[in-house]
Amino acid sequence: MVRSRIRQWAAAGVPVVAGMVLAAGMPATAAPGAPGERPALCGHDQRSGSAAVYACAEEGDLLEVRLGDLHPTQPAIGYDQIYYKLGRYTLGKDDVNKRFDDWCEANGQGGVEDAEPDATLADPSTFDCEVEIGDETDAELDAMKTLVVGPGGVPYLTDGHHTFTSLLEVAGPDVRVRVRVQDNLSTLPTSRFWERMEADDRVWLRDADDVVDGGYTAAELGALEEWNDGDAADDGEFAKLARPYSDDKPGKLAYAMEYKKEHGLE
Repeated sequence: MVRSRIRQWAAAGVPVVAGMVLAAGMPATAAPGAPGERPALCGHDQRSGSAAVYACAEEGDLLEVRLGDLHPTQPAIGYDQIYYKLGRYTLGKDDVNKRFDDWCEANGQGGVEDAEPDATLADPSTFDCEVEIGDETDAELDAMKTLVVGPGGVPYLTDGHHTFTSLLEVAGPDVRVRVRVQDNLSTLPTSRFWERMEADDRVWLRDADDVVDGGYTAAELGALEEWNDGDAADDGEFAKLARPYSDDKPGKLAYAMEYKKEHGLE
């Protein structure tokens, strides 16, 4: 279960924020530099550790990352969305498990096409995505999750917290997936790094009462102008959302509630 797993990690001394494991032993500071400037070691240094790989990445690069190496950039996640995904992964009624579909989309390869009976995210050769590596369209690349390289070559996830937390929960921190690099700020000192991240709107440090955009608070931005777009409760998006678990294609609420019921989280 998500919360019990997080408590176990925390008790063991593993750094955890928003349900994601933070890589231990990675440097937290770097010599002052300019945004987008890579360390002097890039291009001639032969070290191949993960920190060096991240530190030498450039904007637009597609890096294969280990889920457990990613650091979050928001202090909280929506647990019901996680429970929906975990319900879909563990109780799902899809012909091919949804976890493979989410991995393929995150990897820039559209959705999943098929999977072997014993397919596992730890071995991508056991399932097939719709798009081959190298044949990705701009739309498929745009759908990929993103990161910014921080001081010392630490990768900070800027999109994909729910998906990657869910995949990590069912498959573990060693699963690897490609992520698109938004920027390399590895040579900035820590204070300037966070200032730059906040200025670029790449961190989410607001609660429901803070003004986010256009004079509206986060809570106000999440409110619908008209419930269900004016449709009746048995029609429109709400009807899809509320389909019971007994349905051939249950809705998100049903999957979340069924997962919570199965794990005593109600």
